[in-house]
Amino acid sequence: MKFSAGTFAIGLGALGECFADCGERFGEFIAVGGAVAYLPTDGTNAPDFLLAGGSTLPEAQVCYAIACQGTHAQPFAHLIRFEAATGYHTITLSSLLDACLEIAETRQAGVAIIAESAGLVGAALRRSPVSARAGSDLFAFPDIREWLSFTAEPAHTKSSVLLAGVALGGECEGLAGWVRPLCGATTEKPSVSGHLHAAAFSYRPVAKGKIELKQSIGALYEGQSLEGILHVLSDERGQGSRESEFVRGACWVAPIAKIYSEEARG
Repeated sequence: MKFSAGTFAIGLGALGECFADCGERFGEFIAVGGAVAYLPTDGTNAPDFLLAGGSTLPEAQVCYAIACQGTHAQPFAHLIRFEAATGYHTITLSSLLDACLEIAETRQAGVAIIAESAGLVGAALRRSPVSARAGSDLFAFPDIREWLSFTAEPAHTKSSVLLAGVALGGECEGLAGWVRPLCGATTEKPSVSGHLHAAAFSYRPVAKGKIELKQSIGALYEGQSLEGILHVLSDERGQGSRESEFVRGACWVAPIAKIYSEEARG
């Protein structure tokens, strides 16, 4: 897949020339704003990225992905700035996405977020799915510990983070198999589901005022250190639930007009 300025995507992929070259490295990836980054599953645990150069588009080998494409180079209809209210230290991801959907007057949207993190909650693949045995259950205990790495505690606190993905304020048949609740079902928090990936960078305050997504993402990759990539989740283990939280930042939101599936045939 090649990623134009008007496209953003998340899924499992790798940087390389062909599928065979990437077979043992496929991991979580995020592509937005002319950059694509992924977390290899070859044991190095060191994220890698590729930026667009001139007229050349960044590309990746992809196992599967959710890709959102706009009709214009800037697909987002709304820029929303946010900051935790006085008396509150942070804002949760589910509350943030619920507000984005309300402001954009839609119940399904593609979102990109640049924020100052108070902690990310999620998981990442530890092994490439290409190496899975036919018929094996990757989520069965105890084998799941070899396949997935979960955040025991919120990770990447006091970091700058880039998130991208889809958010739903209700049911959507076209995305039913791709999204999960982003807050506990028994809580009084907004009922939002979604599928988002996050790239964490060394800390730098998010610029105030109106900012451009592509330029802001370029500044992240070129001026800060890429520290990790996660599939963000709500953690239901133990008492209560935990989710990713932020201090302040910016959201770009675009209502989703049409959903379709496409299977690549080799």
